Amino acid sequence: MKKKTGLNDNSLFGLRNVGRTALIYLILIFGMYAPIVFLGKTLVMSMNYPRGVMPTGPWNYQGRLPANNLCLDKMPQSYFEAPIDEFTGYLLKRAKVPLWNPYQGAGQPLAAQYSTRSFFIYQMLQDVSGVRTYDLFYLGRIFLAATFFHFFLLLLGIGPWGAFAGGIYAAFSGTFPWFLTLQQLSNATLMLPVTLFFITLLCRKFTPWRFVLVSLCVNQTLLAANPEVTIFSAFLVGVFVICEIFFNSGPSKFTRFGFVAFSAILGLGLSMPLILPFKELVELGFHQHGVSNHMGFRDPTTFSHALNILLPTKDWYYLGVMPDVAMNSLWDMTGGFLGFSALVFGFLGCFLIHPARKYARMGMAFAICLVLKNMLIPPFSWIGALPLFNLAWSQRWASPSWTVAAMIAAGAGFDGWLRLAPHHLAWIKSKKWDNGSFLVQSLWGLAWLSVAILLIQTHQDPLPVNIGLALVGLLALTIGVLSITRPKDLPWVALTLIYLECWLYLPRAYVFDKLPIGFAVVCLLSCLLAAFPRRATAFFSLAAIFITTGLLDVGAKVGWAEKGDPFQKAPYFDFLKDKLGFHRIMGSHGILIASYSSAVRMNDFQSGPSIAIDDFSQFLYWALEIRPPEPLTFRGGAPGDRGNIFPSLGKHTDLYSLVGVKYLLAPAKADLDRYLPKDRYEKVYDKEISIFENKKVLPRAFFVSSVIRSSGPEQTWRLLREGKVNLREIAIVDQSFPDLAEGKTNQTLLPTVESFDVDSATLSVSTTEPRLMLFSDNYYPGWKASGDGHDLAVYKVDGFLRGVIVTPEIRSVKFVYQPESYRRGIKFAAASLLLLLVTAVFTPTHLRWSLSPGRESRRRSPRRAHLSK
Repeated sequence: MKKKTGLNDNSLFGLRNVGRTALIYLILIFGMYAPIVFLGKTLVMSMNYPRGVMPTGPWNYQGRLPANNLCLDKMPQSYFEAPIDEFTGYLLKRAKVPLWNPYQGAGQPLAAQYSTRSFFIYQMLQDVSGVRTYDLFYLGRIFLAATFFHFFLLLLGIGPWGAFAGGIYAAFSGTFPWFLTLQQLSNATLMLPVTLFFITLLCRKFTPWRFVLVSLCVNQTLLAANPEVTIFSAFLVGVFVICEIFFNSGPSKFTRFGFVAFSAILGLGLSMPLILPFKELVELGFHQHGVSNHMGFRDPTTFSHALNILLPTKDWYYLGVMPDVAMNSLWDMTGGFLGFSALVFGFLGCFLIHPARKYARMGMAFAICLVLKNMLIPPFSWIGALPLFNLAWSQRWASPSWTVAAMIAAGAGFDGWLRLAPHHLAWIKSKKWDNGSFLVQSLWGLAWLSVAILLIQTHQDPLPVNIGLALVGLLALTIGVLSITRPKDLPWVALTLIYLECWLYLPRAYVFDKLPIGFAVVCLLSCLLAAFPRRATAFFSLAAIFITTGLLDVGAKVGWAEKGDPFQKAPYFDFLKDKLGFHRIMGSHGILIASYSSAVRMNDFQSGPSIAIDDFSQFLYWALEIRPPEPLTFRGGAPGDRGNIFPSLGKHTDLYSLVGVKYLLAPAKADLDRYLPKDRYEKVYDKEISIFENKKVLPRAFFVSSVIRSSGPEQTWRLLREGKVNLREIAIVDQSFPDLAEGKTNQTLLPTVESFDVDSATLSVSTTEPRLMLFSDNYYPGWKASGDGHDLAVYKVDGFLRGVIVTPEIRSVKFVYQPESYRRGIKFAAASLLLLLVTAVFTPTHLRWSLSPGRESRRRSPRRAHLSK
């Protein structure tokens, strides 16, 4: 008779139950994010943050908005990532490689920004699926990370219950709860468990597909996030490989390490189509924080901020209206958290006798070192002086690596604790008390009590509710001390309490004074578990928390926004479509802020990239005098705001005309007469917003009659800033520009833009003598020009724009973006792929290995076996 598997059978979460394990993780994710899955809410920050298509956010949106208790910078997700993802998806659906973005800041490199994640396969699937599916992909990251982390822990020798606990931590603590929508972090948090899983398989046994998969995983890990995150992700993977190979018994250690390292190097080679253009942009670009050797020592995490790792609600303050500016504080200073139970189990994993204890010690040591490094405590702070690490700000960007490392220890500690729990201490056994139950419930009671005490200290919240919460926590502690339980039900009780604890820490964007009601319900459920620790109680508690989550959201007047399209076009788009042509617009007061124009495909002079072309940034700073903020985040601030553009508009109108800014967007009924010269600007639209037209804007392309040779960038910016040069007739060039005969330009022979695409532009031209034609897009390596099929030299004009010399016989000029760095990267990737396949298929048998779980031995060739007899 076939044995029936019980619900408390550890095989439920074993390797043979992949589908069932994955389904349970999916159910837990649905419960944790019930408003997103079932109630039509969205995590897309462009729907939740103010400003965008309109000054108040999405066009015609009437739903609720979140309370500002998200104590971190959400601006990159809202103003940079989501719009750029929408634009990248548009390019991919047209089968175009996302190398250039013509819609922001006079044209900027796209994939080379690195943080655009343009070549990460999961990100590409999300981008082409559209903004309404982003929530599905956000939660998909959680699901994949939890599932792969679960089976990775099983490979390390951690039991099914410990692996499942580790999966819960991977899904609902660490980096995901705070930074799920910041894909530069969440992509790395997804890829680390996947990469560690396949690297462990390769370290145990060589097969061609494992060798190839490790290389592909390394490639995707390198492409998934920004460079600072990638450095620390690679650091964790390298430390783990050393631990896995050299701290375990078994033959051929250096052979195994060599093959794993070679597979990783080939993965690096496959990433060269992104790395080489990124390297080029770093050398020619401007970074807001600066590329210096001091980044590893900037802005240390304070002890107060570090406490968020243990108790994430410590700094969960209500900060009033949701801001539209960066707020790098509070949770940003740690990047992730562990929570009370994960930290306890992590340390237990280091000391309890357990097959995976060495991995637990490795994980906790790695996490502690990075946390102390972030606090700049010697000697751990010296990590920030190492090559590459000295270029990375680890307080936020190292969080995927150290949280994943700590979760390895937590999973091992949970498994070791379960093995210890059924053994009764003598004095407890005489009272029929189970020391395992006593330990876990006492720890959770202390956790609830400490959270309540910290909430009482927050003056923004109703004191009576928090006092009640403190009493509930005290009750949980009391029942934990006095309760009697059955050891076989202990895993279910403990896992449910872990889930409840993670539920407490999940940001929900409600008004804070309503949240303690939900917390009190969760605390009461924990008390119920302590008093009646049975499987049925655990299932009842999970069902109750799902219902509580839904009821809290239904009754909340503020919270996550309704699902929608943040890039839905307002009526003013129809006006601009008819009038704009190939000219540019520029928003103010948050209209089309930062990168929104990319999503709606409208030429914009604003920009908000991670790294901008340096010449363009210098033009903003020295010529246009955009101060503050830094030239990188040029985003059209309103009068009195950070990034106020109006003094510059009034003073340097000719320079805005030079780059083709034809329309200025402002809020409805805006009165900007005291900022804008009346002889230059006229209000031409005044409905849902106001639109002002620059009546003397220059064409996007035109001929100049003469040039001024500049001795260097400083002189160029000074000439532009002073406004004494007629930029319609005179161009500023460097000393290497060839000699041209001067003469008055025929203004009727203007170049005409015939076609304009993301990576090319075609212009029809006519001139009676050789003339310099200026095209008001950024000069950048990779842009090539041809006249009637013959190559033309591209020159830097006016310090940052593009120009070519057109002769009378040329009738058509075409610009095409074909960066040599990308081409070299493709060649590197092709060679790496070929070498990867050859190595995987033709590796000699005697160099392959296979380590069985219980008995490590190497597969020997028949010849070696014969010689050993």
